[in-house]
Amino acid sequence: MNSALLFTFDYEVNKNDQLRCLFWADPTSRRNFSLFGDVVSFDATYRTNKYSMIFSPFTGKNNHGKLVTFGTTLMSGEDAECYSWILQKFKDCMGGSPSLIIIDQDLGLKVVVRQVLSDTKYRLYFEVIWNEIMVEFGLANDSWFKTLYDIREDWVSAYFRDLPMSGLCRTTSISESVNSFYSKFLRSKSNLIEFLMNFDSALDSQIHTHAYLDSVDESSMPQLKMPFVFEKHATTDYTRNKIYEVQKEIEDACYVCPVCNILENGSVVVLEVKDGFSATNKVVHNKIEDSTTYSYLKFNL
Repeated sequence: MNSALLFTFDYEVNKNDQLRCLFWADPTSRRNFSLFGDVVSFDATYRTNKYSMIFSPFTGKNNHGKLVTFGTTLMSGEDAECYSWILQKFKDCMGGSPSLIIIDQDLGLKVVVRQVLSDTKYRLYFEVIWNEIMVEFGLANDSWFKTLYDIREDWVSAYFRDLPMSGLCRTTSISESVNSFYSKFLRSKSNLIEFLMNFDSALDSQIHTHAYLDSVDESSMPQLKMPFVFEKHATTDYTRNKIYEVQKEIEDACYVCPVCNILENGSVVVLEVKDGFSATNKVVHNKIEDSTTYSYLKFNL
């Protein structure tokens, strides 16, 4: 792998000396991973140049909830060997593996992730599968549906609500977000030089958006909704995008979610909270460890 001032790249050619796999990450992308790389999305469904190579970015979300790029790949095919090479280069470049990677339902990629990123948990895109269900609606006896049921633990959110997902598995598909964002800059008939120039423009757009939102946070204060010191304190710890979510939870805690019971067992305090008309949820606080867990797990997805 070649590195120059933290810009890292590597490539592989086939027996005809044609480009087979290409990986690169600039300093900004590597820094993004160090800050926001706990959960990574890897989508290998976007074809973006006249050579029909597959553009497969490693992406995530920053502290403003906006799309950021961790690394980028071009592949001539979706075989296991190419996937393995790409994931290993990503791992080497970043100096480690993410806690969680979200992929499409390609079975070959699933196997490679287990081999190369052995310490990383993985999940499949719900929206990709759901769209295929819509297309195949009515074929209840199709073998595809049986396969989908067999791998339900990889994509049904109920099976992994305990895993923080950084907002990548909410209703709006991260896969659709990635494709929508890059489609504004990339063209299917471009050559490699044009592709790289357009891709740089896409990264510049991400950098500009992040810098603008940082500037807004630094130069202004969000309007406080409640007369609580901890709400004001939260404005110093959260970005504008997230403080609005926190304010909504503070309001709900005051008006919608009454504490109906408090249980103490040594250093552990359990609060039973009624969330509107739903079932009772538990908030568990460990005084010794100074840790708090929530049975609702809303923000994990």
